[in-house]
Amino acid sequence: MHLSEAIRLGALLKPQAFHGPSDSLIGEVATCALAAAAEAVGDPDLNLWRDWRTRWPTSLVIHRVVCPDCGSNGTAYESGSLVAVIAHLNDEHRWTRGRIADWVETCERLEFPVSADAVREDVAEPVVPLRE
Repeated sequence: MHLSEAIRLGALLKPQAFHGPSDSLIGEVATCALAAAAEAVGDPDLNLWRDWRTRWPTSLVIHRVVCPDCGSNGTAYESGSLVAVIAHLNDEHRWTRGRIADWVETCERLEFPVSADAVREDVAEPVVPLRE
């Protein structure tokens, strides 16, 4: 299952959360775009930095991905990665998870090549982007 599909499917399960994988919304648990994807594949405890490398390897590869709204390269540890921009779109621009999934699908269509050398083993060491 592609990441875009997982985000769409997970968005059907719970309301949207912002600034974290899940919030309490009037007593109801909610998910951000990334947590929705994890729930869609049946693993709500999916570790972003460890397990995503296996499930969606291109999501952590540094591609110099930028926000389609403001040109930022995202937030958090993986600036320039797809997951950083997904989190940025969810939290800062408050895009719906469906809209985020549509944008992620356009990135997936680019079919970035994946190399084991291109995926960070830890967040401290930068990686040369595969594409400019």
